[in-house]
Amino acid sequence: MGVPQKISTRQSHTYEFQIDDPEFSEFMNQLLSLSNVHLTSSHITTQDLQKIVLKFQGMLNTSPPSFTVSNSQNLGSYSASRSILVIGSLGIINHQLKLALAKMGFTIMIVKSLDEAMEEFKNKDYAFAVIDLFMPTDREGFDVLDEIKKAAIMSNLSMNIIVLSNAVSNEKKLEMEASARGANLFLIREGDWLKKMMHYMDEMTHS
Repeated sequence: MGVPQKISTRQSHTYEFQIDDPEFSEFMNQLLSLSNVHLTSSHITTQDLQKIVLKFQGMLNTSPPSFTVSNSQNLGSYSASRSILVIGSLGIINHQLKLALAKMGFTIMIVKSLDEAMEEFKNKDYAFAVIDLFMPTDREGFDVLDEIKKAAIMSNLSMNIIVLSNAVSNEKKLEMEASARGANLFLIREGDWLKKMMHYMDEMTHS
């Protein structure tokens, strides 16, 4: 793997880098996606990197949102419907999901590919599937959604599918396509998205 090429001299304590290695470029795109930091140009500066680091620090230090589980005293009776399969390379967001959903009594399995997800379906019934739409592109994410929906139908499994997306300009179009392909809930990973997902899962589990 190559290294980013420095293309400018120090100006106001800022360096600017041109990423010339495809692998490193893909890595930075994933990093930006996970941190939800948006660049204003095609170059990456040390200030951009500092923003990413601060965003990750905030995510790690943030406690899961407070949430009151419906009928929380009877969690045991809902154990069969409290299994979640998370599909995608969400990195630090997986850490957030584990913390928040474990508090609600859910068990979580995380896989990074469609093949792994299909293997999981052979061994266990899941009440929820959470799919990272950009894994690494939305086209691949939709392919995963199609296969997961097909597997649920073939198994006669009543499974709720939740699709998570980055904040992008065509998010409305993506939401409509996800819904048409069988997603029950589409969420943009910003603001109180995690609390919205927790509320939806609690509602579906106890309905």
